[in-house]
Amino acid sequence: KKIVFKDVIKTYELDSLSTKARAMCKISPSHLHPNPFQKMSCKLALQIFSNNVSSAIKTSIITGQLKSKTAKDTADFLLEMNNTFDACNSKNLYDINRNRRPMNSKNTHIFENINKSISTFRDAKKINHKTNTMSVPPCFSGMVWSLTAIKLLYENEKNYDEENKSYFLLTNRVNQDPLENMFSIMRQKNGYTRNPTARIFRSCVASICTFSLMKVSEKCNCETDSDNYLTVDILSDVEINNTIKDPIPDNCCFKASDVDSTDSNLSFTSESEFTDMTDTETVKKVNLEECSVVYFAGYLAKRCIDFFQCKNCEANLTTEKNLNEPNQLLILLKTFEYVEENCSQGLKNPSSLLILICNISLEVFKKLFDEIKSEKGVAKN
Repeated sequence: KKIVFKDVIKTYELDSLSTKARAMCKISPSHLHPNPFQKMSCKLALQIFSNNVSSAIKTSIITGQLKSKTAKDTADFLLEMNNTFDACNSKNLYDINRNRRPMNSKNTHIFENINKSISTFRDAKKINHKTNTMSVPPCFSGMVWSLTAIKLLYENEKNYDEENKSYFLLTNRVNQDPLENMFSIMRQKNGYTRNPTARIFRSCVASICTFSLMKVSEKCNCETDSDNYLTVDILSDVEINNTIKDPIPDNCCFKASDVDSTDSNLSFTSESEFTDMTDTETVKKVNLEECSVVYFAGYLAKRCIDFFQCKNCEANLTTEKNLNEPNQLLILLKTFEYVEENCSQGLKNPSSLLILICNISLEVFKKLFDEIKSEKGVAKN
């Protein structure tokens, strides 16, 4: 497999030509062409290695706008990195995104994602486009070491537990920001001691834990550490309530008799299905912009249904038809594999009425925005 960053750049150029809706909303020239005077930001890299960018590339392949031979491998690699970063950033025991759940014997997919990335970076080589020579950058080896260390930490702590309870590891706790926060407090406590002894370090930890001083400066460059110490005993009887206490009554909604629709079940596109879609000659010609508009309509439908909890909204804004239309590719490709386990998750298949409303609204916005943005001061930096 060959992963080429130019595939991301080409997809961004195609997406930037869209005038109504975009598939890669968070991507900007700063992501693709950073200059040496910019501040270092992990957020820019993580937004590139995301499911959004991966889905946009796959959609461009199927629509025929992106003809690169390496685009499919690039999209798969971005999705793999997205899942790995989620696995290394688990904060909650119950997360709607199953890739962000803690390491536990029940969450076997977490170990599968980590093992897959270890195997990828262990064999990965960087090709110099000028000299055509291959090398192994230190970051490749660092990924293998870091992911292996997380696995070993989990296994070590799991075997250390003598009571044989259900053990889990929140991987966010071993990330850079929590560690920076903790050790910055240690340095402040010891008067910025460069070489603290084991006795000084131990007494410092005891003092911090005793007086609950685990608070960092407001001016630090780390993410605020607001987590609580959790145990399985505390969380064993926690119930998840996804219902809204005060739903909006049904009589507040509109009705459209010409739309036949109900909730739709979205399923993940496998590799074989993806290949069939790219090889089909009878597919109606669409572009990335049309797919983005339909995706936006599906997003609106989901937010309305989740907020209003109204059957009339669900009937008029969604359709029961399968995702067979070419303009629904972006919805299909951005739907995670686990969504079909719970049909309340994921985007909905928007009805033709909602798609028409979105197209008209976006056309009006496109015509009027240039006229009012200067008056309202929207374009000011």
